[in-house]
Amino acid sequence: MKKLLLLLIVLCSANISQVFAEENKPIKLEKKVKDKNDDGRSSTLLEAYENDVTLSLLPYLGISNVTIIISGNGVMDSYTLSLPANQMQSFDISTYGEGDYQLQIVLPDGEVLSGDFVIE
Repeated sequence: MKKLLLLLIVLCSANISQVFAEENKPIKLEKKVKDKNDDGRSSTLLEAYENDVTLSLLPYLGISNVTIIISGNGVMDSYTLSLPANQMQSFDISTYGEGDYQLQIVLPDGEVLSGDFVIE
């Protein structure tokens, strides 16, 4: 019985993650270049997704004191919070209109990750 229950949990988890991946568009995050030896790729294990209703962040490591800025199309929202490891943090963007937006993530060490997304 325990094996059957475990199997059901694993199968449901796989389906949920597949549905999440299909409904959400990844946002490519790039680091704002600080010096000429920096290639602009993010060293932080953090992913961002958007689906016209929510913007979601998934950190693989816990990060404290992070500032999230969403701007564009007359919108400027800013949040300062902690992101626990492996826990999705979502922001409601359902009231934003169609258009181009930018996501900026300011990490405690001053590193800035940014990415663009479109609400259609």
